[in-house]
Amino acid sequence: MKSHFFNFVAVSTFVLSTLAPSVDAAIVAVGTSDANLDAYSSEILANDLLTGLSPAVTGSMQFDTDGVYDGAYVSASSATNGGNSYMNPYPIVMTFDLTGSVTGYDLTSITSIAGWNANRNIHASQKYTVSVSFIGDSAYIPLTLTGAFDVVTGGSISYYPFGSSGSGASKVRITENASGVIASGVDGIRFNFMVDSVFQEIDVLGVATTIPEPATSALLIGIGATALVIMRRRRQ
Repeated sequence: MKSHFFNFVAVSTFVLSTLAPSVDAAIVAVGTSDANLDAYSSEILANDLLTGLSPAVTGSMQFDTDGVYDGAYVSASSATNGGNSYMNPYPIVMTFDLTGSVTGYDLTSITSIAGWNANRNIHASQKYTVSVSFIGDSAYIPLTLTGAFDVVTGGSISYYPFGSSGSGASKVRITENASGVIASGVDGIRFNFMVDSVFQEIDVLGVATTIPEPATSALLIGIGATALVIMRRRRQ
């Protein structure tokens, strides 16, 4: 009886996991940097999931609040601060409600770009955590990231590519290296910034989560039930 019970749990878990929102384990962050302040300007997107939203912000940042998600690039200089978000004093927490899809979103990538024309060892650094919430659940769950030791520390972004002052920019790209989906059924994303970086942009890409049709769901449950019957017969 005990073995049958665990077989049933395993099959049920498999079936439900194909239907329920989930956070994938192999979430990888890769960092790059460049002494050219404008090195990543062409990669800023004007049509990602954050563009046009109004996040809830905890803390008081300098320059433009919407520089992180406005989908535009403005070269950073002491005279031109518009289009950039200076996370000072930190911590700064920004929470975005992704309400455009009733089923939530499959997140496929998160890209953050920081940079400044001076003190790049501080302002072009990136240190933050990412959390997501799922449809039907208001709790935010931190994403556990992996990557090179100089990009990820303790499951969060901690990227300090420059050891000296001067001009420079950095980019961190977060993806999932197996299924391609960082998290599924997501209806909110939260960033907790923990160093006084100057962010040029954060872009979040994804597509609406697809819910299986009733017939497909019934088929999956049927497959699970059939597998359970087969396992029971093999043990008799």
